[in-house]
Amino acid sequence: MVEQKINVSINQEDEISKLNQANLAKFGRTFQLQLLKALIEDREYLLSIVDILNPNFFSNGSFKWICKAISDFVEKYPEDQLTFSALNIERDKIDNDILHQTVTEDISTLVKLKGIKGLASDKFVKDKALDFFRYQNLKDTLNQCVITMMNNQTAMKNEIYDQISSMITQATTAGTRADIGILYDDSLDYCIAKKRNIIPLPWNSLNKCMNGGIGRGELMAIIAGTNVGKSHALNNISANAIMNSFNAVYYTMELSEVNVRFRHDARISGIPINDIPFRREDVLKAIKQKVTGKLIIKEFPMHQITPQTLKVHLGKLIARNLKPDIVIIDYADLMKATHYRENKYYEIGETYELLRGMATEYDVAIITASQANREGASKELLTLEYIAEGFSKAMTSDVIITISSNLEQKAENIGQCFLAKNRAGISGITFPVLLNPAISRIDILDKDDTKMSLLQAVKKKVSNDITNSGVKDALTKYLENK
Repeated sequence: MVEQKINVSINQEDEISKLNQANLAKFGRTFQLQLLKALIEDREYLLSIVDILNPNFFSNGSFKWICKAISDFVEKYPEDQLTFSALNIERDKIDNDILHQTVTEDISTLVKLKGIKGLASDKFVKDKALDFFRYQNLKDTLNQCVITMMNNQTAMKNEIYDQISSMITQATTAGTRADIGILYDDSLDYCIAKKRNIIPLPWNSLNKCMNGGIGRGELMAIIAGTNVGKSHALNNISANAIMNSFNAVYYTMELSEVNVRFRHDARISGIPINDIPFRREDVLKAIKQKVTGKLIIKEFPMHQITPQTLKVHLGKLIARNLKPDIVIIDYADLMKATHYRENKYYEIGETYELLRGMATEYDVAIITASQANREGASKELLTLEYIAEGFSKAMTSDVIITISSNLEQKAENIGQCFLAKNRAGISGITFPVLLNPAISRIDILDKDDTKMSLLQAVKKKVSNDITNSGVKDALTKYLENK
């Protein structure tokens, strides 16, 4: 038993030793040359990585010297662009003849590097190098944290916790983008540089209020009661995206991948879901004519995944050149909390916060749905107070709409949508809704000032777009009785 423990300890020490000896040699000479060239030519990338850039991780003395020269230059001249001419001036100061010769040869190779065939993409090299240096920096920081704890065992715990927490925070944020934000001055360049990147929703009524639609980096939540149409609404959004040349990924934890596919088929083709298996040629024809984007449908078991699971899957998609513009999560309430908390309110709140952060990190729009509480299930109009598990979702989401339909309205396939929160424009507006679950279609109609003009809008919308018989007369009757 003692020998076994000793062997395990030795093996662990060997693994730690390998990590400590890690360097860029494992990526090869060409990779390191491409990285050095990127550091010279891409100033923004250099500024983002310079705080964790360590010349000692390069595999030979020449590469180490070039890396240090680059770091010294950006430290001394942070606003200037490094050039090969400036690098050659520094090279001429080298006293060692052998080092001078190898650096000269390597700089010459860097200049000609772009013309060599079979090189990895610049983005691949930059991303791999950034991951490598961030990992090494984090590893060194964790080692320093252990040393700090060992050297301060008698100190006040709160002080040590704060110190270590600060060290880890700095390590995890190192190597991030160098963008410092917008400088408030007399320039209007930010109007172009920071323009909100819009993905339109399938409903012009909401797009008008949301300054064009949902923006990348934003989180939208759709609140509704049981069997009202949350999943159908999410389906409408993803179908509209791929019919407008956007890429979408649909994560489902409630419906199977096949059922989600059938709903998209019905929404795009106008063919009822139950008829899809018997009219595949018509469906495929509609898809070929209308769909210009890509859609990935991925099913996960409910209460088994966290936002980190989705990030891993997104990474796989991006590696296959399938980066989405919009991410649908059906739905976030069915995800597993990253950290266990006694109060579910805080668990769901953290999940929404992580999803909001993921939207920013991956530059995608994320749209999910949430259940209304018991009190809201029978309400004709849902407001924020009827969100299940409280306001934690409302505080984090950029846009919240509610869809409600009581028993009488469900029989007539009608309801109402309430724009409860909207950071990009006005809110507090109610819209009439047409529900057509047979073809997974939801229409949120324009809001009109008078009942008569609203009726005219409804009649026009129904006659032009809706195939479900009886909806027109039912909605007209309902509105006339309001």
